[in-house]
Amino acid sequence: NIDVPEISSFGYIAGKVNGIKSFTNVVLICLYRTGPVNSKFFSDINDLLGKVFLCYENVIIAGDFNIHIERSCNEARKLLEITESYDLNLLSEQPTHRDGGCIDLLFYSADLVDPTSVQIDNAVDLSDHYPVFTSSLVMELNKKATKKVTYR
Repeated sequence: NIDVPEISSFGYIAGKVNGIKSFTNVVLICLYRTGPVNSKFFSDINDLLGKVFLCYENVIIAGDFNIHIERSCNEARKLLEITESYDLNLLSEQPTHRDGGCIDLLFYSADLVDPTSVQIDNAVDLSDHYPVFTSSLVMELNKKATKKVTYR
């Protein structure tokens, strides 16, 4: 468990990922932020990452940040400054929204994600956001999880 101060500027869910190769202690955080960007968001994201990195060596944080990372705006610069301070890499700046712009972001610790594998599928029309696909170097299927149940 991670003791995180109350976060009110965005929603998130986090979970530990079983790794392969030399990766251990990987946490995946899915984030959703809406509304105007304010200083509380940057304080909250910094606090969350600070607490997470006390317990985990590797982090993937992804979601709808609603910050146009492709623009040279203060919000984008501040977010990149915070994520870079934790040595997190940005996966892509390709448009992820049907109106343009890259607002659905994925940041990752070194070597956790294959940056050449990113695909943004703008043919999927389920939302105003396009799905972002990538390959992870740590995900492993648990083949032992298969369970056969027989009833009489």
